[in-house]
Amino acid sequence: AYRCVSCLNRRHMLWAWMSLFWVGFSDLYVRLCSMGIISDIRLI
Repeated sequence: AYRCVSCLNRRHMLWAWMSLFWVGFSDLYVRLCSMGIISDIRLI
């Protein structure tokens, strides 16, 4: 378990930036859907 956590910690900033952009994209997507600019894309 410690090795796995150490592996993730080496790329901590990468995970942080990816998470930040994903949350920003999700927020923009929901906002555009609620404004009627784009329609909801169903993946399932």
